[in-house]
Amino acid sequence: MRAERTEGPVNVICIANGNQRYVVLYSDSREGEAMQVLARWAADKRLNLTWHDAARGAQQICQQAANKAIANNGPLHQCEDYLDWLDNRN
Repeated sequence: MRAERTEGPVNVICIANGNQRYVVLYSDSREGEAMQVLARWAADKRLNLTWHDAARGAQQICQQAANKAIANNGPLHQCEDYLDWLDNRN
């Protein structure tokens, strides 16, 4: 994911695997892209991030989005992105 200037809050997901740390920063409108980054990292044999780790991170992204949507009476479309990501991760 490339760095872009963003308005509003920035969300953070941190995954620890052994002595490695994987950090994803994303804005509310970029949940799908954040999950794609996790999928690319899990597919990269040079990294120690597993598909299980990536799925946990994607689940955290979905949960954060769902909590915000519920608090704001908004749609839960980000969870659909998460389910699509799980179906297409291979």
